[in-house]
Amino acid sequence: MSVKLSTKNGISIENVRLAEHFWTRFLGLMGRRSMPSCNALLLMKCGSIHTFFMRFSIDVVYFSRDFKVIGVQTIRPWRFGKIIRGVNHILEIPSGNNVFKLGDVISIE
Repeated sequence: MSVKLSTKNGISIENVRLAEHFWTRFLGLMGRRSMPSCNALLLMKCGSIHTFFMRFSIDVVYFSRDFKVIGVQTIRPWRFGKIIRGVNHILEIPSGNNVFKLGDVISIE
């Protein structure tokens, strides 16, 4: 399933793939040579990530339950992401493409 993320400031990312179930979250982007045809992967109900078995860096946006940005990070392959209290959803996007800032609130269309 593909959705669009946007903020009240007019910032948006289209063609975001949702990972809502255990296996889609577990597999994520592992084993891929680059980001797939979607522009981002949104891991729903997920509190932490890693980049093991990945071959490229990603930008990571951490969201609270109400989709407020509470953390951002760039992660290289074979690393763990930050552990941030209150994280409920995580967005993975190609490195260098993060447009969200701390405090932004996104909506899903």
